[in-house]
Amino acid sequence: MIETKEITITPFERTRTVRVYTPADYETSEKRYPVLYMHDGQNCFADEEASYNMSWRVGEYLEFRRRRGKL
Repeated sequence: MIETKEITITPFERTRTVRVYTPADYETSEKRYPVLYMHDGQNCFADEEASYNMSWRVGEYLEFRRRRGKL
């Protein structure tokens, strides 16, 4: 699941979009997951938001790894 949140950077009065990816069972599981921070979030998940309309498909990769027990 990818949540999109708008965050205001108060000293600069600017708004930034933050995207948070969580596995499907995040809310219902007792599992602990590692954290990965990435810059250029517009390029991580969705082609329509990415530069040159080509995302890095990070969500797909993380799901692939999770299904194989690597996360």
